[in-house]
Amino acid sequence: MELPVYYGRTKVGCLHLTPQGDQRIKAEMSAERDDSGLFRGYLVCREGEVSLGVLEPRDGSLLLRRMLLKGELQALGEPVEGQMRLSFSFAAEAPWRPVERSEAFFARPPFQGRLQGMEGLLWRRERGLRCLAIPYRADRPFPMTDLFCFARIQPLEGRPYVVLAFNEREEPVMVKSPGKNRGKS
Repeated sequence: MELPVYYGRTKVGCLHLTPQGDQRIKAEMSAERDDSGLFRGYLVCREGEVSLGVLEPRDGSLLLRRMLLKGELQALGEPVEGQMRLSFSFAAEAPWRPVERSEAFFARPPFQGRLQGMEGLLWRRERGLRCLAIPYRADRPFPMTDLFCFARIQPLEGRPYVVLAFNEREEPVMVKSPGKNRGKS
């Protein structure tokens, strides 16, 4: 069986699942080479997922091979796709970039279409998350009020922005403010 492999919403490779006798399945994932960090591969099924391990750079690609027990996959349901997720970034902080099409920033509910008509939005990848910066003005309603508890106000380009972070499933994630160290005041 051959399944597509996605990094976020972009197809980057394929995952081959090959039966190996009665009890085992060989999983082989191949993805486009990306030297920006360490990536983990996942097999996503209808009822859950299983981590396949760290992809290794080899011959211009990222590869991994793992043997799985058929029994451990049965409870997860039918295999749907492979996913590649950033575990650790090698790069310094990525620069903020303008959001080209605000209405397309989110691909799934409940946030799909919520940014329509908003201007001045910025985004970047940060520690494996997709961060969104929305211009903030104290004399206007707080943008995306339902995400208030996940937001941080941060100056960017000399102006205050509401910064939110989302994982690969477009779920909001709490992140600490830049420049703050734990345990220090």
